[in-house]
Amino acid sequence: MVSQNERTKGAAVGFESGISGLSAATVLHLQVQGRFSGCLEVESEGRRALIFLRDGHIVHAEQGEAVGEDALFAVATWRGERVSLKPNVATTQASIQRGWDQLGPEMRGAVDRNPAGRKVVSAASAPKASSRQTAIAAAIERLSRIPGVAHAVVQTKEGARIGDETYEGEQLAGQTLYLSMVARQLGTVLCAGELQSAAVQGVSRHLLLFATRSHYLSVLALGESQVSAVESEVRKALSASK
Repeated sequence: MVSQNERTKGAAVGFESGISGLSAATVLHLQVQGRFSGCLEVESEGRRALIFLRDGHIVHAEQGEAVGEDALFAVATWRGERVSLKPNVATTQASIQRGWDQLGPEMRGAVDRNPAGRKVVSAASAPKASSRQTAIAAAIERLSRIPGVAHAVVQTKEGARIGDETYEGEQLAGQTLYLSMVARQLGTVLCAGELQSAAVQGVSRHLLLFATRSHYLSVLALGESQVSAVESEVRKALSASK
């Protein structure tokens, strides 16, 4: 277990943010790609688990009496979970040695197998999300599976994020608003009209921006990826969702 002393440093400077609407496996995938350091606290139907990452590597997990990969795969079968990100919260334990390239497919396999004992919420008792939120969550899920994509956010043009309250999402939303402001200024100077899409290529990260009448979709891609290839796959995923 993690002692209070081990959490003190992260609790003093950390930023806690809750995520709903995405599975724990998807959130883990995003944080691995984003080289997150800290703790993911997962809660579902009275159950609670802690998953620790260091520079995008999962180093420890605990859920009840289970630790390591047993705890990690147990969380993969949960539904309706809420994930809280706690950056810079560390642990001295190291119960997981394998990387995400092996753990990720096994977590997805655990979900697909739907093992006995998993709690299933009936359609009658499940909370109903709006059709727009459901469509956005499904689109983000598809985008997260594109090679090279680290994070994706949908927000209104006023900056309100939809279905993403993560610290990474907050940063990406801020970058998106800044990029859209610069693009609008350039569009005015060049008489190019309204912003439809933009791409910024960097060394460690790339930023893709797509605009509709009332919303922005921003996609953060890893630096080693090809911007044109990621953009093409994003457009394909968006077309498939229509």
